[in-house]
Amino acid sequence: MKKLIIVRHGSYDEMTHNLSTVGEQQARELAERLRTHIVGTSLIVSSLAPRTRQTANIIAAELAITECVESSDVGDVDDMGLPMRLVSNVRERCDTLILVTHKPIVDHLPTRFSREQGLKIEVPIFWVCPATGVVIDCEKAILTLV
Repeated sequence: MKKLIIVRHGSYDEMTHNLSTVGEQQARELAERLRTHIVGTSLIVSSLAPRTRQTANIIAAELAITECVESSDVGDVDDMGLPMRLVSNVRERCDTLILVTHKPIVDHLPTRFSREQGLKIEVPIFWVCPATGVVIDCEKAILTLV
């Protein structure tokens, strides 16, 4: 894996938990921002929540990524070990791994991943708005907010 991209889902309707019209547009715009960061083979993994699956499907369609799967391991905000294990388990399958998840994971996983991989990346404090996230370039040890 050359790049790990961790993104938060788009805005959603609190009654249905589906993306709102605004959230769908946010996901399309996020895909465009991600376009220049995608290298080689790509895999998208989303949590099981409707809003993350819908965000992942929009990103996959916009970027022509054919492998898009769901996992409870990227949705459990109480155990950061789960997404770390998932990354370890799939990192050999792709050059770019995109995790579509929730705010707490986007808040904390970049720091933990960088530390455990020995990347020595300074992770800034940032506000995770809907349909935003981080790109970690594992080869260059660079973090970019998207």
